[in-house]
Amino acid sequence: MFDEIKIKPSNKEEQYILDEARKYLNETRFSSVWHPNNHVDNVVNLGRKNTKFLIEFLRENDNPQGMYSHFLIDVLYKLYEDDIKVEGFLGVSGCVKLLLKLYDKGLLKDK
Repeated sequence: MFDEIKIKPSNKEEQYILDEARKYLNETRFSSVWHPNNHVDNVVNLGRKNTKFLIEFLRENDNPQGMYSHFLIDVLYKLYEDDIKVEGFLGVSGCVKLLLKLYDKGLLKDK
């Protein structure tokens, strides 16, 4: 299946995140316009305590099409909107690289 998720959840919240990611993909698959999304908001409402899992999901999301990249970028940027400031255009791959770098440097932490 083209939207296969390799990461395995270890609790109900992590499973919920994966379910919301699938729902997001199913609803936006053929959309060419970004708009606010309830599935992103639902995961953001869980808080920052799942940052490590979200980053692991982002790392394993190595599909050439980045099937879940938009979802994960939206969630992480909303969670850390007061901490991340970007000027200019990064594109999807640039955003992914930035988020991974920020996490690796300890700037995005679970709370």
